[in-house]
Amino acid sequence: MSAEKVLQITDKIKCEVCSECVAKYKCPRCLVGSCSLKCVKQHKTVNDCSGIRDKTAFVEIKQFDDQNLLNDYRFLEEAGRKKDNTTRDELKRKREKPNFLRELHKQAKRRKIDLQIMPYPMDKRKNNATTYNFRSQTILWQIKWIFPKSDGCYIDTRVSEKSIFKDLLKKYIDPTESDPVYRQKLKEYTKKGLDECNLYMKVEGHPANDLRYFMLDKDKSILDNLEGITVVEYPIIYVEFGDCSQYTLMEKGTNG
Repeated sequence: MSAEKVLQITDKIKCEVCSECVAKYKCPRCLVGSCSLKCVKQHKTVNDCSGIRDKTAFVEIKQFDDQNLLNDYRFLEEAGRKKDNTTRDELKRKREKPNFLRELHKQAKRRKIDLQIMPYPMDKRKNNATTYNFRSQTILWQIKWIFPKSDGCYIDTRVSEKSIFKDLLKKYIDPTESDPVYRQKLKEYTKKGLDECNLYMKVEGHPANDLRYFMLDKDKSILDNLEGITVVEYPIIYVEFGDCSQYTLMEKGTNG
């Protein structure tokens, strides 16, 4: 009787449908006793009963047991799932970007930056703090720094587009200005110094077996470097020194 949640009755009472056999089951909804599948179906038809437990039915405290507690817990879990699914469906249906994202995209376009916004709830979209500041009329970027030779990865947020890359890197690898924690982790870079380091950014849209990179000018601002480049959410910049032959370069202004 898979369609029913049947409860065995310990008391020897008669089936309330046929009144002939001993009742073996109790209707989860109205607690009518029945003895067989035939009587269950008849009870549903005659009494117009769904046979589904009323999850919000009142239970007196003296009758409240572990089974009732488990039922309530499952009810709350189900309600939470439905709420979450509703929210997700709403996000899927919502095609319009929020106002702040539309403004950010517009301002990036004015600066000749092809800013690509990923759909929510992808991680890169959820975790991006890049925004446009109306008061200063500047884009405040999130930047992810990758230091391959030291397996270092750091993120800066709310960085003004007017900032110079070389100045931003000082807190990581400058021998006198960098944070001691960063300096220890990135000691290979600190030994080389800022002047020996090069900055690279992947060209978006190229297949994984044909990666290309733009070489950035660390003596220029974020704005100057990103002009004419496609950026997916926020810049991811590779900091390298020494042999950089693995970075196949592409001229800026070409994106594929």
